Amino acid sequence: MGASFNKSEITQNSTTNLYEDFIQKTVNSNKIVVFSKTNCSYCTRAKALLSDLNLEYNTIELDRNEQCPESNCQSLIKSLVYQTRIRTVPQIFINGQLIGGYTDLESMSRDKQKFQEFLNKKN
Repeated sequence: MGASFNKSEITQNSTTNLYEDFIQKTVNSNKIVVFSKTNCSYCTRAKALLSDLNLEYNTIELDRNEQCPESNCQSLIKSLVYQTRIRTVPQIFINGQLIGGYTDLESMSRDKQKFQEFLNKKN
């Protein structure tokens, strides 16, 4: 299991529309998106696996405020957890669909033909 968020990071509030929109735009405009933290070993493994598979991906590091709207990753984390109901990272989206974390990605990638078909689907 990757890094997790504490309960104070989960509560939905009125400012989340900006962050929900950011998540949706990011996920829908990139084939692969990894929401990550720089100190998370499973995040590092997921990014390494994607690189080993020669796949381009966009990473949002949730502990780097400069990558988050209004330099506020805490609100982005709250919105991400609220939307996905997952409190750990990495959270990996392919073709606009949440596939899960590192172990889910690793498992999917074992069946190369099925994984390639999934990658080739349109959003």
